[in-house]
Amino acid sequence: MRRALAGVAAAAAAGLTAVAAHPARAVICPPPPAGAATVCPPPTGGGGGGGGAQPCASPAPPSSAALHSFALLRRAATPADAWPRPDLLPSGVTFDPRSSRLARRFGGYRFFLVPGNPSCASSTGTLLYVGAIGRFSSVSGGATVHSVRRFGEWSAQGTSRGSIVSGLMPDGVARVTVTYPKGRGHPGGVRYRHALRKTVRVRHNMAVFRIGRTPDDAASPARQVWRSKSGRVIRRARGNP
Repeated sequence: MRRALAGVAAAAAAGLTAVAAHPARAVICPPPPAGAATVCPPPTGGGGGGGGAQPCASPAPPSSAALHSFALLRRAATPADAWPRPDLLPSGVTFDPRSSRLARRFGGYRFFLVPGNPSCASSTGTLLYVGAIGRFSSVSGGATVHSVRRFGEWSAQGTSRGSIVSGLMPDGVARVTVTYPKGRGHPGGVRYRHALRKTVRVRHNMAVFRIGRTPDDAASPARQVWRSKSGRVIRRARGNP
């Protein structure tokens, strides 16, 4: 399932397109005092209905499954890891500002892994978002740890002339090969004369690369192959489910 990006910066010039643009509000839970219960204030404005503060389990570190699957989340935080655009985070999700991590810098962008919890009462577990800060700043994803361990999490931002693609990968994946089909990547999209295959290195749980396709097509590889440092195939899968 393709997941929409939240809060992409508007492009004034013709032909400049980001993957989506739907501003949203999120609940940012401050660190609680030692021994105190945490209360998350509801987001304000934009359809909020009042109702007072909601008791919830956040802020909390990422789940053990997330920590075991992504080395990026296990390293100590630095000032550079702070997610700078909380206004782009999706609604209905609580975020601990201490948990985000800067993964990669590429092409004038900074890419972050931003874990969150789906709601104060949900048992779904940690959701994984990829945040991009650059010409088109955005937040995409919202996949479960289980889903990312099976398919990764792909997103893209760019223009009609090309895109920068990011792919979140679990531990153990050193290289990933993605394949894009010829023809139309999606109904009404651009028709491509040739299929495209690209192999890229994964660093800090993230693959990042340029591709000469629109963001909608670039964010949806048809197939992917994950390999370990030794070159052994770990997994073959389709792109985003």
